[in-house]
Amino acid sequence: GGCLYSYFVYPVLLILYLRIRGEKAAHCRVEKTGKIGVIITAYNEELRIREKLESTLKLEWPNHRAEITVASDGSTDGTHAIVREYASQGVKLVVSAGRQGKEAAQLAAIEATDWDILVFTDVATTLSETALFEVG
Repeated sequence: GGCLYSYFVYPVLLILYLRIRGEKAAHCRVEKTGKIGVIITAYNEELRIREKLESTLKLEWPNHRAEITVASDGSTDGTHAIVREYASQGVKLVVSAGRQGKEAAQLAAIEATDWDILVFTDVATTLSETALFEVG
């Protein structure tokens, strides 16, 4: 029942609600000209963060590269040092105070940005070089 509600009933109710209010549903496609940022959430990922950063730096976006922020949930290993090696390539590090969880780390990164579009990922997720064109 929950799956049916999430994927079928809720979208129909939302469309009906918007029609009653006289509003149009927002299109899923995003403008490819906005400022886009990728937030990578990490906790003690020194073994995998370098590979993730290398692949994320290859992501394509018109006119400029996506801005990349690593949101560390208080990592205690070498994650921060590795991320700082990429500062000259525009990679930022935001560290939440202590271990507060993934959402707190993401919120800290969001508050440190002014992007039009945010893409959330973690170290274990592999994105294709054209993934940003598929966000909408």
